[in-house]
Amino acid sequence: MKIWREYSPRYKRKVWLFRFEFARRNYRRGGFDSKEMAQAAADALRAQLQLQRYGLAPPPEDNRPRVTLAEVLDERWRRTTDRRTKFYRERVFETFQKLLPAGVLVAQVTTASFAAYLDHRRKTVAIQTAQRELTEIIAALNAAPDFFPSLADYQAPHRPRVKTPSGARERIITPTESDAILRELRRPQEPDELSHHYAARLDAADLFELALHTAARRGELLRLRWSDVNFDWHTLRVDSTKTDSVRVVPLTDRALELLRARRAREGGTFVFDARQGRGAAKSDFHEATLADACARAGVPYGRKTPGGLTLHDARHTAITAMLQGGASIETVKSISGHSTTGMLMRYAHATETSQRAAVEKLNDILTAGPPKVPKVPVVPKRARAGK
Repeated sequence: MKIWREYSPRYKRKVWLFRFEFARRNYRRGGFDSKEMAQAAADALRAQLQLQRYGLAPPPEDNRPRVTLAEVLDERWRRTTDRRTKFYRERVFETFQKLLPAGVLVAQVTTASFAAYLDHRRKTVAIQTAQRELTEIIAALNAAPDFFPSLADYQAPHRPRVKTPSGARERIITPTESDAILRELRRPQEPDELSHHYAARLDAADLFELALHTAARRGELLRLRWSDVNFDWHTLRVDSTKTDSVRVVPLTDRALELLRARRAREGGTFVFDARQGRGAAKSDFHEATLADACARAGVPYGRKTPGGLTLHDARHTAITAMLQGGASIETVKSISGHSTTGMLMRYAHATETSQRAAVEKLNDILTAGPPKVPKVPVVPKRARAGK
């Protein structure tokens, strides 16, 4: 059993809490004014659980708060201010509620309910996506006491233990591959090729190369406006699509040359004009164009293809190149827009060149032999005696 004191945002003051495990389940309560009160409440709860376990006490009355799951999720959705997040939560919450009986209480939601949601969603999406959606649901339930005072002692059920395969990718785009892909994307217009298809190939080439030179995400590049490009200071203002932050990225000479050429032939507000629509439709069109160029260049493409390449791998490649080039982690993090160092290091991969350089250093150390100790001249005994 553990009893401690900490500040509670719910009570706006420091309170005492206790936590203990009984029958492989954790029990936690808080809001006590003294350590003695927390100890007494913990002992009483443990005694009640012990009697119920052996059938020596009647089950407690169903005095659960009559707050429904729909009320909690609706309140969580109503307090969301960001438009994209609000749309995302609306879809996730609606899907979760459809799997449960109508009017179910929030206190009736169990770990099995979460497991049922994961089983339902993993039929159509990756398990990592289903886990992220479940995180939104659990966060809403954890915030329920802030919305409804009758849920002051409520705790969301535990997340089900599901073995999640690692979604980390190890794909690095080599210079040979990038050159071959760009040659295919920028090849001259073919006689039977439509003009807008040819323009789309050039768009995909610029998007692919700019991702390699800025380490920006695809969504960030597609949302770029010409007002975000500072040709005088050679910088790019990037509005992050994941962390809701803004960062300034220095431009390489090649990226600056690419943007100037694009500015000369393109108009409008956005760097990448919406010929093929906005959002997912536009992104999918660029992916299809890149997939065709990879097929012509003999480069495997696709997340599910062994060794396959995707547009997001350009971000991996840029981050790895900067780290292996000697840039500090904090510097690279400011360019890539990662919120934590741990997330950044997921994108840093070893290449064949870096591995060979490391092995060569190891070879130099192992073959050098023991360090040579300078010989100390031996003084004859007569010389020492004369001294």
